[in-house]
Amino acid sequence: MILISEMTARPPAANPGRVEEWPPEHVLSVRTALAERYRVLVEIDESLGL
Repeated sequence: MILISEMTARPPAANPGRVEEWPPEHVLSVRTALAERYRVLVEIDESLGL
């Protein structure tokens, strides 16, 4: 069994830069492309500002 020490397991570096929100048309196109059961996740994310 191989164990990974704390020294070798690190989170990925953050990507510096500005985050831009999607325009409403893009959000709607992503929502319609998803399966019915996943569409509610887009609505939740949008209401949380994600």
